[in-house]
Amino acid sequence: MSLYDPLGLVVPFLLPMKLFGQALVIHGYGWDKPLREEHDHNLDKCLDNICKVEKIKVRRCLTTNELGRVVKWQLHSFGDGSSKSYGSSVYLRSEDENGKVENQLVMSKNKVCPAKKTMTIPRVELSAAVLSLRLCEFVKSEMSLEIDSIYYWVDSISTLRYIQNSSRRYQVFVANRVSEIQDRTELNDW
Repeated sequence: MSLYDPLGLVVPFLLPMKLFGQALVIHGYGWDKPLREEHDHNLDKCLDNICKVEKIKVRRCLTTNELGRVVKWQLHSFGDGSSKSYGSSVYLRSEDENGKVENQLVMSKNKVCPAKKTMTIPRVELSAAVLSLRLCEFVKSEMSLEIDSIYYWVDSISTLRYIQNSSRRYQVFVANRVSEIQDRTELNDW
């Protein structure tokens, strides 16, 4: 099964389904095994949630006619993680010559944390930061706009400390992600 959602606009509706599917796999359910009552209830909630997707309305244009001549384009990426999943959203901030500002969601993406190998929250948050970086790079490469600056927003102090640290050696998982962030961004952008 799959869903065509290249911009990740229905991520909030799909995440409960992904988590539900992961829970079924953890509990050893196969395709033909009937669900227990508590799982049946969770499935009903997920399906009710999916039905709300048809009510979403998305503006296709990234700016409105209310803006004058745009003089500044910025990308703002917000990354966050939890014990179950992590994700990132990228917004385009447009400012016209009169100082009027508009923001528009461009793209988002999320991932479910691995079930078999639990990750610590700092590692999940660091993975969200890397996802933010990759998502911004993709959005920037696909847009024909001249982006003036990119800002990465995370709420994890440990992630910021990882990124700012240049003297300490980390385990491979952390070291690879930190070096990717340090090599491809400016520290002031975080």
